[in-house]
Amino acid sequence: MAGIGRRHMSKILLILLCGKALFSSFEYSPVGASKLFPVTEAAVEYTVPGRADRACYAVLSATPSLGFSFEQPYSLKDLMAGMTVFTMPAGNLGFMISWAHFGMEGYRENTVRSGMGYTFGKIFTTGIDAAWCNLGIDIDSITVEKNYFDLQWSAVLSLFSLLDLSFTLENIRAMIYDERDSLLQPRWSSGIRFVPVRGFSLIWNISKSSGTLLNTISATAHILPAFSLSMGYVRETTACSAAAVLLYGHVSSSYCLKFHPYLGATHSFSVTLMYDHIALPSLQFDSMKSTSSRRKKIREKININVCTLEELTGIPVVNEDYAERIYKYRQLIGPVSEKSLYQIGMNSADIKELHEYAHGFAREEKRDNAGDNHGKKGKRQEQKGLYHEERRRMFVLLVDAGIRPLASLKITEQAKEGGLVAVDRYLREAGELDDGDKEKVRKICASFR
Repeated sequence: MAGIGRRHMSKILLILLCGKALFSSFEYSPVGASKLFPVTEAAVEYTVPGRADRACYAVLSATPSLGFSFEQPYSLKDLMAGMTVFTMPAGNLGFMISWAHFGMEGYRENTVRSGMGYTFGKIFTTGIDAAWCNLGIDIDSITVEKNYFDLQWSAVLSLFSLLDLSFTLENIRAMIYDERDSLLQPRWSSGIRFVPVRGFSLIWNISKSSGTLLNTISATAHILPAFSLSMGYVRETTACSAAAVLLYGHVSSSYCLKFHPYLGATHSFSVTLMYDHIALPSLQFDSMKSTSSRRKKIREKININVCTLEELTGIPVVNEDYAERIYKYRQLIGPVSEKSLYQIGMNSADIKELHEYAHGFAREEKRDNAGDNHGKKGKRQEQKGLYHEERRRMFVLLVDAGIRPLASLKITEQAKEGGLVAVDRYLREAGELDDGDKEKVRKICASFR
């Protein structure tokens, strides 16, 4: 009887889904890494790896990543939803491509998105995404196969490090043309992300879809550099959700529980593979001070290129790893510029916040790499140490070749102390680099001989 009941339930669900398709398809927003709500949200907590589900937030991501998510909406065993998303931040640019699936046997929705984002001065970030959507229905005498193309635009206005104002407009073509000729319904969302203290954020979104307005409220706390908790609530449906995220090495895993009072519970799982090892901007209780003391601290900015290591670690946005990298960069290569911070692994959001606590950033200068004076100095560089400009060029080449920032700094340090001979010795003993990375380093070093 239980099996018969499940089959009847599946048929009823399938009929409902087909009826939904006649009016509005693709209404269940693709799941993402620990995403709290199955609706479009303009403001998201993008410091959590894998939550960047559009190109606008790919720019603000801390590292390139590849994420996989899966869930069974409302615990219905025959219904599945999943998403695969790849994001690539590249300085002021960001790129994103994703594939999302929703449906069951006899009914499926597939959506492929790709987009590009750009940030203007770390204050205004915008992005455009293109979506190809496919709807397939194949039950009894009903067979439908529909394809549709549409666009999405998103923008984020960052005010200091405390407030983000966000807006997303989905299915733009469906707004311009007759909605009855479209599989998609126009959707928009506007939201606010408020960060009163480092490591804690409050987000409020108003989202419209199929004529319905939803108010979603959520809070995220990065308890530890590798552990985060989130909770959310939808006022109109009284649905609630909670998520936990754990980082280990280059992997971020998450679990999310969504509960609807009538439809039941949804369990979501996701794994995100990260190119760089990152740490969440965790809670720092010493930053919970009055507004006047915060302003006083901001007025007393330190010089990024002359301050001590202890002063660097005292900056809220700079953890111990970044402080050590900045300090080593100054010792080995020279003055730190904004571009240098990108090269050592900091993201645009952290760099923007760093400007509130530090000044004296070096200016980027155009250099001619052709005149490296290899001829007369080559032998001396091999035996002693590389000159200042060559160390700078080596570090940039290593980072551009995909060598991790910390490893690039270690290699540059060896080049300073003992020249290319010391680098060769280091490569033979280094355990954190695989054979492919070692070969890249050797090819780069060969250009300095």
